[in-house]
Amino acid sequence: GDPSAGAEVLAEALALWRGPALADVPRGRLAAAEAARLEELRLAALELRIEADLCRGRAAELVAELGRLTAAHPLRERFWQLLMRVLEGCGRPAEALAAYERAREVLAGELGADPGLDLRQLHHRILTGAPPPAQPAAPAEDGGKPAAVLARSPVPRQLPGAVRHFAGRADELQGLSRFLDQAAATGIAVV
Repeated sequence: GDPSAGAEVLAEALALWRGPALADVPRGRLAAAEAARLEELRLAALELRIEADLCRGRAAELVAELGRLTAAHPLRERFWQLLMRVLEGCGRPAEALAAYERAREVLAGELGADPGLDLRQLHHRILTGAPPPAQPAAPAEDGGKPAAVLARSPVPRQLPGAVRHFAGRADELQGLSRFLDQAAATGIAVV
């Protein structure tokens, strides 16, 4: 909910990254799988940090970085989408459309597939000149969540399940049974 705080925390976390994960561990199936998982987490954090910087209005600073990222990870559509949004935010829609064409060519050449729905919708929106969607609301002054986030939060509508059996409470159950027996015999309600 707070792009500034999110960008700072993500930048600090990404600064701790020192190269390929498990580079000093002998490669085996397990190490390779874990290294791939960690690299995916790093790229996801990088995407989130760029998104937060974009929400903070730092589009111009991101163009070069996203150019490098799309070159290094040409099949990662999210980087292409962020590059297009950044270029559009800098008032460069023609370059954003050219980036889409490069992404489409790379995906078609490498995978024989068209870009995904999100990338195609962004391309269409830029082509038609439609305004970008509204940014998420800023956090409330009191540090709470913004109203838009609270409105989307699910509200639990299920009561907890009934307790089936008491375990380890034989003395307490005997006492309750004794009170019930006394109440039944005397006709007085149990307090």
